[in-house]
Amino acid sequence: MYAARYDAWYGTERGAWISERETRLLLRLLRPSPGISLLDVGSGTGHFTRRFADFGLRVTGLDPDPEMLHFARHKHRDLPFTQGHALNLPFSEQSFDFAAGAQLCSFPMAL
Repeated sequence: MYAARYDAWYGTERGAWISERETRLLLRLLRPSPGISLLDVGSGTGHFTRRFADFGLRVTGLDPDPEMLHFARHKHRDLPFTQGHALNLPFSEQSFDFAAGAQLCSFPMAL
């Protein structure tokens, strides 16, 4: 299963190091307070979705890949994940306070 192998990489020394740096960078850019809503665009296996939730954000994962979503939904049963694409969001306007993407870009927006 590709998703399991992908997610396992975060358990390696290099994967853990990168995960920690990326999480700190995104949180510094967002400066979120608990309860703020975040759309994790390109959430994949839910690794960062979980990390954002652990910091008190109300987070939803969005990914187009059914295999990644299946993995994420089973690993993080308490978090919502939706199948969809960033260019055609399956949410109403202003549903989230922030969005963060897999390319280390985050921005306040009215989604």
